Amino acid sequence: MGRKESYEQFVERLGTNLRKLRSERGSYLEEMADLGSFNYRFYQKLESGSYSPNLKTIYSLMIRYQLKIDELFKQANFLLNIASFFFGF
Repeated sequence: MGRKESYEQFVERLGTNLRKLRSERGSYLEEMADLGSFNYRFYQKLESGSYSPNLKTIYSLMIRYQLKIDELFKQANFLLNIASFFFGF
């Protein structure tokens, strides 16, 4: 099995993927924040990796941007990493 990713790395990767998604859609930060009904500063913190999102935020991102979980995280072992983080295996 590969190296486990830290929670900080997970948050940073989420932010990177959100920026890529915005770039692929040709959108501005403000547009993505509005689309997700997020405050601009809050969304900016998500993209920069300086905010640790909760499950409700992750779910909102998936629903409002019509994403599958693998599109948001772009890593096949995402669920294993989360399980490892929360349950310690």
